[in-house]
Amino acid sequence: MKIVRNISVFLAVILFGASCSSNSSDTSQPPATSEASTSIPQDEPENTEEEADPPPLDDGRKNSNYIFDQNQLHTFELVLPQAALDELNADPMAEEYVEGELVFEGETIGPVGIRYKGSVGAWVGCVGEGAIFADGGAKACTKLSMKVKINWDDPDAEFFGLRKLQFHSQNLDQTLMHERLGYWLFREMGVPAPRSVHARLVVNGQFVGLFALTEQIDGRFTRHNFEDGTGNLYKEVWPIDSNGEPTSRDELFYGLKTNEDDEDLSMSQIESFGSEVSAAAKDELQEIMRKWMDIEEVISYSVVDRSIRNDDGAFHWYCDFEGAGSDAGCNNHNFYWYANPSTEKMHLIPWDLDNSFENIFFDANPVTPVPDKWGEITDDCKSFSYGMWGLSQRSAACDKIMGSWVMFTDEYDRIYNEFMNGPFAQEQVESLLNTWEEQISPVVREAQETHDDALSFEAWQGALDRFRQSLAYARGEEVSEDLVKSSGRFNDIEIPEQNPDNRNYPNPEINFTEIELFIDPEPIPGEPWSGTISGTGLTPSVPSAIFGCPGSSTPDFALCDMSNMLAIVFADQNGNLQSEEFSVPMIPAAGGCFLVGNSGPDRQQDTGDEQGGFICTDN
Repeated sequence: MKIVRNISVFLAVILFGASCSSNSSDTSQPPATSEASTSIPQDEPENTEEEADPPPLDDGRKNSNYIFDQNQLHTFELVLPQAALDELNADPMAEEYVEGELVFEGETIGPVGIRYKGSVGAWVGCVGEGAIFADGGAKACTKLSMKVKINWDDPDAEFFGLRKLQFHSQNLDQTLMHERLGYWLFREMGVPAPRSVHARLVVNGQFVGLFALTEQIDGRFTRHNFEDGTGNLYKEVWPIDSNGEPTSRDELFYGLKTNEDDEDLSMSQIESFGSEVSAAAKDELQEIMRKWMDIEEVISYSVVDRSIRNDDGAFHWYCDFEGAGSDAGCNNHNFYWYANPSTEKMHLIPWDLDNSFENIFFDANPVTPVPDKWGEITDDCKSFSYGMWGLSQRSAACDKIMGSWVMFTDEYDRIYNEFMNGPFAQEQVESLLNTWEEQISPVVREAQETHDDALSFEAWQGALDRFRQSLAYARGEEVSEDLVKSSGRFNDIEIPEQNPDNRNYPNPEINFTEIELFIDPEPIPGEPWSGTISGTGLTPSVPSAIFGCPGSSTPDFALCDMSNMLAIVFADQNGNLQSEEFSVPMIPAAGGCFLVGNSGPDRQQDTGDEQGGFICTDN
């Protein structure tokens, strides 16, 4: 039995389970889809230009409501020179535009700018050699998120009243529903949020897959959502810093996404908001919030955000990992602020919901979980380690703005009940999911039949079933105890009852040894196998996931089936791992490997063991 070391694999595969081969065929015709009857990053590197009022529209079909019609599943085709496509595919993370055309319902729009887009999660397993956290390289997955700039060479050019289109790959969301449902819930509760629908995307005549078409938050968005949409829009800048001081003018300007070229630019609204909050005593905060914010709206934002566990959003304050205390440099992200100049109100807008819903059953994501319930404070507002990777965060209620929202207890309780009995009610959500499932099913099947790395229809159906159960659990309904303990991502495998050492982070005093893995009994190619895997030198007190990599006795990450987690087990305080017995139906005649992905930081960087390894059959 071969023992292979020096393989860098994180438990992030639980979260980042995108397969990475590409095999596309030429098919540009959309399948038949049913009408859906309902009751209704990622980042742009350059600032959005100041925008004039939109011209009058010819008819009701020619506005953005047609593009974001929940009853429609549109097909969009991008056409660009092969050399330009090759340039994009050579380095998607460069996020540089090339020129092309958009074809929609027989009409060609162009020239337009086309590029790939995304933040860290968007590239996982999909660039370079398929590494989980690559820093560059060629395209390695069929689907990557894309952005189309309609006003590429004409600043006033529009497409159904829009200037940009965003196609999100949903590679990390096996339900394919996080964005569409999450944004719908926010909007139904009166929160200004992007519209999101599904869309079918074709590039140069080749069907690529099903995407989430999610509205760009820009000046067009503010004009659509507010009577006065001419105000300042800011991305990911908070009015006060983690020490409670007003955010600097330079930082505010850096986050500005509209009006940045205005000679008479004023940021006094957000500056005054931050200054008043910073200077206020605790008993003054509620009144200040009433002055500067729509309380119904922001409490509705809070209710939806916490109910769907949008743990990678505004309520997660990530801190410097080596910092401690209130000066640790804690910041949040994935939100916008809009300053309405007519009402002088500040509006918080959610963004990037692909990781929402994941932590409802348990803290499945190694990075994002927020442990605090509404209004709770951990460790007296010092930064603390939490989650599978022991990353540092600070309680949201320690921020003076969010802490003041907690004071509106009557409003929160009332709006929570309205949400649970209204948009989030079982019959309402089930109706939506059933309709959307029927609408996109043909395209999910089409993708599976077209691309080797597409999400299988069966895996999607299983993910949807678990998703429905997690929503029931979020509503307080009874669900199977086995489901609550299951991984919630791939198989319904059992999660260990508890961390054996009751720790959330590895002990830094442990002297790590190089990883060694053992299997009992030895698998025989061509025969079924049932047994256990053990090991030493793994990161203590954090979970390891075991995957099968059939087809070769030589370690090859590309062969690993990340859609099928075979087992999960915690290493003990000394870094020793012992799995329960599990089985696979057949070891291929060509041999195979098991991948043990161990999360946590690499505490022994000079040995090359990193966070995991393979154990393979003998040649």
